[in-house]
Amino acid sequence: MLEIKPEEDEFVKKEINFEEEEVEDSYDKLKELKAKVEQQLGINNEIDQEELKYEVLLERIKDMAEEKNEELANVLESLLKDSEIEQQNKEK
Repeated sequence: MLEIKPEEDEFVKKEINFEEEEVEDSYDKLKELKAKVEQQLGINNEIDQEELKYEVLLERIKDMAEEKNEELANVLESLLKDSEIEQQNKEK
């Protein structure tokens, strides 16, 4: 039977040593790049989460309206008719 020595099974681990100054410089550069990209995209750290939710919801509604425009027209027509009926009932 073939015998394997334990030394052959282990992989040689290489250590990578970074100087603290190099890490800080890299982090600072990354932070600057991120800020630059966010500025170019018009994104800032003060994004209002509620406003973002409504914008996403509005986009979804617009997409649905474009896809199902006839159904939307029927719904709006029904709402207008219901509104007219309610208005007539109030006048009586």
